[in-house]
Amino acid sequence: MLLMNFLQRTNNGMALFALVDGAYYNEDRLKQLDALVRERRPRSYVTSVNSLQDILHDIAAGR
Repeated sequence: MLLMNFLQRTNNGMALFALVDGAYYNEDRLKQLDALVRERRPRSYVTSVNSLQDILHDIAAGR
């Protein structure tokens, strides 16, 4: 799985965005994916397209 492989990544100049939308991604599936998010650099994110802009603003602001 892509998110699992990204957990092993060492290059800090990159981020991974998994855009998930639709009825398939219910609360349980989102929790499973959130468990694979990398919280340190290089970061990974699991989000809907509607939330992507907020994340990009946070990154640009250095948060």
